[in-house]
Amino acid sequence: MKAIFSKKFIFIFSFISIFAATSIYSQNPTRVEEVKESKCMRKDFCSEDFGEYDYRSQSSYGEFSPGDTVRAKFIVYSGQDYRLFACGHPDLGDIQFKIIEPIKKTNRVIKDIQKQEVVEYDLDEWGDAKVDENGEMIVKRKYTKKDTIWARETVISEKIIFDSMNNKTSQLFWEASVVKTRRLIIEVLIPEGDKSIYDCVNIYIGRMQTRNKKFFQY
Repeated sequence: MKAIFSKKFIFIFSFISIFAATSIYSQNPTRVEEVKESKCMRKDFCSEDFGEYDYRSQSSYGEFSPGDTVRAKFIVYSGQDYRLFACGHPDLGDIQFKIIEPIKKTNRVIKDIQKQEVVEYDLDEWGDAKVDENGEMIVKRKYTKKDTIWARETVISEKIIFDSMNNKTSQLFWEASVVKTRRLIIEVLIPEGDKSIYDCVNIYIGRMQTRNKKFFQY
């Protein structure tokens, strides 16, 4: 009797376990993909460059191949010190990154030029049109009137403010104290190589409160 009860209990427990696992997957069918992606999140490349910065909030990660170029937008806030860099799996080679500032400029441009043919008639002293012997109004002159329609055009250019492969310091990260909040772009360039390689690249965006460098009164 005990043996029969044990078998029934094991069967019921196994059925419940399978049902629970199926329910979890049906609620989140991308769970397998999330587990795959999270391996990059758990990896800390170039940890020796972290310093005392807080890398939560805007740091990101992904899996890429040699020859890929990817971009990510982020915001730097006033009153904060920042340290930014990109690192990845050694199999991807020496990863290059650039910090780019988009510059928006508004220009006044010509949208259209409308042309209109105008006929001007000869007038008498009372302001009435003169006529010839056939009763036709006498044409004084003909000319084309042009009306320019203006519009505003927004042009966005890009200024490279840091290049990890071409900068005056030996540091492989960009560091700055921000006095004005602005949007920036980080561009990551992975060198050419074996396209079959597919591994992690992490973008680290660290911040800390800018230290006050002034005297205070007692």
